[in-house]
Amino acid sequence: MTADGPSCVMDRETGMGIRDLKLADFVVGQAGLVWRGGSTAHELLRFCLVGTVNTTLDFGVYLLLTRLFGFWSGHLLAAAAVSWCLAVLSSFLLNNFWTFGHGTLRLRSRMGKFTAVALSGGAWNLILMVAFICLGLHDVLAKVLATVGVTVWNFTLQKRWTFGGRTAETDEIRH
Repeated sequence: MTADGPSCVMDRETGMGIRDLKLADFVVGQAGLVWRGGSTAHELLRFCLVGTVNTTLDFGVYLLLTRLFGFWSGHLLAAAAVSWCLAVLSSFLLNNFWTFGHGTLRLRSRMGKFTAVALSGGAWNLILMVAFICLGLHDVLAKVLATVGVTVWNFTLQKRWTFGGRTAETDEIRH
């Protein structure tokens, strides 16, 4: 027995203590809520996770193109456009099928709306960054604040306009 209690009780198969197992159960339970949950909070969390994945994809493809292929190192903006387009496509598919639980019905219509919101978000990001920098903020802080603001903008428009509400299609996919 330790000062904290009986943490020395170990599971013979995993080598984990009782507290470790409770923490693991809690984490798995929370992950299950993120995966299955349909509330706005769960959708926002999923939306942010998808955004993280796609930001990584965007930067990864950009760096891959510009650092490994000579042609792209001379065409940085074109490489940035290609990586951004791939990230937007990935974002749309993940948000369509996972975050908001839609299927293939009216997929093209949602893709057009999604792209319009993504473009408007990009414009807002630049506008906010310039405003924050003009107010004297450091460029990295300006980028962070702009990103937070644009995430709220993007989530709200994507949820309400692009993906609308729950439909028979979304209910069928979630169950």
